[in-house]
Amino acid sequence: MAFDNIHLEKGMYHEAGRSFTQVLEQLDPSEGYRGTPLENTDAFQRQLKRFGIRVKGAGSDTVEKFFSTFESAVLFPEFLARAVRQGMDEANILPAITATVTRIDAMDYRSIYSIPTDADKEYLKYQNMIVRKSEDHVGEEAGQIKGNLRSRTETGIEVLGDEIYLFCQGSKNSGKDYPDVPSAVLRISGNSIQNGKPVAIDDDYYVNLTEVTGRYMWKCFYIGGNKFCLQLYTEKGTAGFVEGSHKAFGIFDVKTEQYTPVTGLPDANLIYDIALAYAADTDNNTITFEVETTDSQLPALYTIGKDGVAKRGMEVDTESIKGVSLLKQK
Repeated sequence: MAFDNIHLEKGMYHEAGRSFTQVLEQLDPSEGYRGTPLENTDAFQRQLKRFGIRVKGAGSDTVEKFFSTFESAVLFPEFLARAVRQGMDEANILPAITATVTRIDAMDYRSIYSIPTDADKEYLKYQNMIVRKSEDHVGEEAGQIKGNLRSRTETGIEVLGDEIYLFCQGSKNSGKDYPDVPSAVLRISGNSIQNGKPVAIDDDYYVNLTEVTGRYMWKCFYIGGNKFCLQLYTEKGTAGFVEGSHKAFGIFDVKTEQYTPVTGLPDANLIYDIALAYAADTDNNTITFEVETTDSQLPALYTIGKDGVAKRGMEVDTESIKGVSLLKQK
């Protein structure tokens, strides 16, 4: 069937004006399954079937099943998004007090709505929705998961074995030009995962990345083992958050919580551009970026190792390089 032959990749989340499921539906239209056993599935659900991933019932798979292949891992952000939407739908108590629904064709409609009480919200956190308010964790504040706000839809949800790490950017309230909370790393593990689903955030793991690195985080990239490459705002502290460029890098180990600033890159004042498309080689614990500078040098590829040392590699005689990718033979 068509759904068995679709190539999945992260760029499908970045299609302008279309969701991940809409991209899948264009490649694998649901209309083609009318009158078949898959008639009541959408394109995303058919991809779960393709990889044998069960997300409902007593026989649900654990999170690591998503990461058995590169392509099946692409499905995980959409799964999480659907779980959150389900939790939000279940949080709406209006259907429980609605006797009838009236549809009208008019410009004006007077309605009533309900807001769940604190007690309702406390109960609802057991319905596939996790809420962690910084005001309830003084000294261990955490902002929004990175990417959903400021770095091109990268999720910041990273799975290592049976542990899930949440990389959070610093965040700010509307009207302020400085962050209220630092960048941070949280973890979901052990009893915080039940029947393959995250149900809580660990109380015994918290890393204040802004305190450790001196900067706010823009993105993170998994490079193998327990290590991540962090792309950070250039200027230190609040100045970096406001200024907005992100030309600093570091290596962070989620197990040891050790941080190593990256050396060997051109001075930030000389860097003109760092391409969004990168090549992470998790087998060799490296990541490669294209870097353009304002001096007379040609655009080049820089490879950062797990030791935090960046090495200049191939130069390309061109005006610019839009990105770099890693191809592996199966």
